[in-house]
Amino acid sequence: MTLTSTPLAKPMSYDIHVDPVLVATITSDIRQGACTMYGFSMTDAVGAAGWLKIFDALTATPGTTYPDWLIPVKASTTVACQVFRANGAGVLLTSGVSYFAATVDGKGNASGPTDAIGRIITGDTRTETAPTAGTAGTAGLASSSIGGLGGTLKRIQDIDSTPQNDMSGTDAKVHAVEIDCTNNSGEAVYLKFWNSATPTVGTDDSVFTLKGFPGEIVTYLFPQPVDAFATAISMACVQGASDLTAVNPSGTVAVELILTAGS
Repeated sequence: MTLTSTPLAKPMSYDIHVDPVLVATITSDIRQGACTMYGFSMTDAVGAAGWLKIFDALTATPGTTYPDWLIPVKASTTVACQVFRANGAGVLLTSGVSYFAATVDGKGNASGPTDAIGRIITGDTRTETAPTAGTAGTAGLASSSIGGLGGTLKRIQDIDSTPQNDMSGTDAKVHAVEIDCTNNSGEAVYLKFWNSATPTVGTDDSVFTLKGFPGEIVTYLFPQPVDAFATAISMACVQGASDLTAVNPSGTVAVELILTAGS
């Protein structure tokens, strides 16, 4: 038997950026340019609830710039997320990674959380072939039960700025979200969530925002879930990061998410 060896491709360079004291002022360009983001977390040790706000930008202006990712963290809890694409791990941030944290949602920066720790995992930029566009399904909300977890899988085959109101009928936690933009190649989209049964899209501040990428399927897994919906959970999808926009995606966006009862 002959032993043969095949060299591996160029190794990836990873970085786990840990901020032991999150504040309401911007930390800019932690990776020094474009990168791939693989995950993030925030631990809010004590005090009031907080939000981790992440930007695909070299810098951002707290109180003015809306984040690409808005992550709510209940007081004395942790939210952690892993990010995957259909053809690989992580999502490409073309400008860089900047962030701050605050005790208010939206773009606000009134104050920073108390004793909060943030982590963002990044790596070198990676480019891969996007998945082939599929056939758009029928619009509407479908639900099915998930054994073991005791949760519900929600499917929306064509989501836009018209909100899917009160999807759980009660308080809820979010464990996973998949944003399928294979039939929406024109622009990035923003999936926005409200702690309300009847939000007004384009007016009300969202409490939770995730970015979808043109022509790609992106999955956000929350092993430590988002527990920010004590009233109800409603959702819509728009083109811009701003909470003041209600512009529909130019193509068809499908979403799946896993919910369980809140605490």
